[in-house]
Amino acid sequence: MPRHYPAKFKLGTPVVLLGGPVRAYREELKEIIDAEILIPEHAEVGNAVGALAGKGIKRVEILIRPASLMVPETDFLVFAPGSRLRFDLYAEALNAATELGKKIVADYMKDCGLSGNQVEISIEKKTISPDGWNHPPMETNLLVMGVGMRGLPA
Repeated sequence: MPRHYPAKFKLGTPVVLLGGPVRAYREELKEIIDAEILIPEHAEVGNAVGALAGKGIKRVEILIRPASLMVPETDFLVFAPGSRLRFDLYAEALNAATELGKKIVADYMKDCGLSGNQVEISIEKKTISPDGWNHPPMETNLLVMGVGMRGLPA
């Protein structure tokens, strides 16, 4: 990517950078944002401290596709973090993918010390099918997002 950008944003509010690699991005960010850019002394651990003190967030993406477009009614593949599963029917694949996504999020939140009412899980489903396609979707993308909040009763 070229070092000169055609546009620059001017902000009257300082921008505070947190997280491990932020020092590496400071100069490049100055080229696209005209603002005071601040990096606190312990910026590297800022995200971890914030997660421990307030919210935990986990995002899981799962993909469902027919094993063959020549026979799109049966045999579906589910691609999830750490696994590849196969199902005869689309409804089975969709249900299993949804439950797997929820489990991955819930397990992550449990490891963070969050559970029950402290965790809100949302699921977004996007499908792709061409016009006139009278079969299960050619592709289904599931985004399972969990947000955990400390301070609420479990």
